[in-house]
Amino acid sequence: MGHHLLTRGATAVADAVNRTDLHERPSVLVFDELHMYPKWKSFLKGLDDAHGEQCRMIVTGGRPGGLGDYGLFYLRDKAKREVDFLVTKDGKPWLRVEVKSAAQRDLNPNLAFFQHATGAKHAFQAVFDMPYVDRDCFALTMPIRVPVTTLLSQLP
Repeated sequence: MGHHLLTRGATAVADAVNRTDLHERPSVLVFDELHMYPKWKSFLKGLDDAHGEQCRMIVTGGRPGGLGDYGLFYLRDKAKREVDFLVTKDGKPWLRVEVKSAAQRDLNPNLAFFQHATGAKHAFQAVFDMPYVDRDCFALTMPIRVPVTTLLSQLP
């Protein structure tokens, strides 16, 4: 998709991936360097609010110059404990993320285990169907459930 489609709004982007057709799974949209688009936060929130059931989003890029060197990893131990993502900042564990499509009451216990084992500062269970919360999730260091839209809008 080109930048011109992005400027036409969330519905135009969702239409480009046939969001009105029934699919076995929701479409996955990957946005690279989305922070270059001036209205990226409101765009992501609008896309999730209107089309979140049909589209899932992954946002990549810098994860603006000078904020750090970030890496994205999958981590699993010999006991087969795992969490979806480990993000490193300047070569050190920084953020653990477990992604869920629906809000469930319990946190994945592996979040706390791997946060302690790796020394990551943050551990989030990012949930697609939780509504946006206007609070800095990075102010907390304990494992918490957080709306995907909140997490994505606050990544550096």
